[in-house]
Parts: sequence; C-alpha cells; structure tokens
Amino acid sequence: MDDADRAQAYEEMDRAIALRNSLAGEASGEAQIVTADGVVCCDCSAPIGGDRLGIVPKAVRCVGCQEVREAEEKRYE
Repeated sequence: MDDADRAQAYEEMDRAIALRNSLAGEASGEAQIVTADGVVCCDCSAPIGGDRLGIVPKAVRCVGCQEVREAEEKRYE
C-alpha cells in the first residue's frame, strides 16, 4: 500500500466515524431543528411530515435525505 492508498483509507475511516457520530446525535435528538412551522430537515430544510415524526419522533431528516444518508453509510461499511 503506497502513501496515496493510506491517505484514502484514512479519509474513508474519518468519514465513517463522522457519519456514525452524526447518527448517534440523531438518535439522541440533539440535531432536531424545530421552527414555528414544525420540525425541518437538517440537510435540505424541508418540513418533516407528521407521518414520519409519528414513526421516528426524533427524526432530523426528511425521508429523502435519510435515504441518502443511509446509502452513504452502507458505502463506508
């Protein structure tokens, strides 16, 4: 493994750690953004629907952004 390969591996590990830390924050509800109009997505600022909040009360992302996040997480596993 050369220096470039090692650098890429470290970058991927850093991203995976950051993603896990972000997901841990979501589980605790720390990143939820509540406005006068309701809860909004922390990524795209779209309102998070009541149906989603009924299933995941501490959701911080809309369904679309959450799907993107989960796809990224799987990519780095």
